[in-house]
Amino acid sequence: VGLIWGENFSEARRWVFFGVPYLLCGYPVLLGAWRSLRKGRFFDEFTLMGGATLAAILLGELPEALGVMIFYQVGEMFQERAAGRSRSSIRGLLAGKPMTANVLQGETLVSMRPEDISTGMKVLVKPGEKIPVDGIVLAGNSRVDTSPITGESVPAKALKDSQVFGGTINLDGTLT
Repeated sequence: VGLIWGENFSEARRWVFFGVPYLLCGYPVLLGAWRSLRKGRFFDEFTLMGGATLAAILLGELPEALGVMIFYQVGEMFQERAAGRSRSSIRGLLAGKPMTANVLQGETLVSMRPEDISTGMKVLVKPGEKIPVDGIVLAGNSRVDTSPITGESVPAKALKDSQVFGGTINLDGTLT
């Protein structure tokens, strides 16, 4: 710091230059640390981060304390952004889940909720419909759009004895 600002860089200016941004950036962390300490939680992310940066300040390393706090907040921002995208993707997958499935019971077609389908039931999936549950193709052949699950843009072949996944889309033929 002395090389950049010269020897006349007073202690008061140093506290303004580094201390004010530290308090602005670190206030949520320090408040979280205080709340955690009051609840008896001594080793969570807030107490550890707050304690480390306060120790750096006590050692006279105010720029380092500010740097650590900024990097922590930037990391939290990226984590929240990634978590938001994950939540959005999960909502999208759940929205793509079919509401009903056509189950063959003998010669009769019965509409059921996918969560009520159990192993051994035969599900009829027509072209353009979403496959309601994971399963094995018993009859028919088709191409299946797996992009909602895998992101793969090329449709997969669904032939007798091949595995299909719930949430994918039957493109061509009827599958059982």
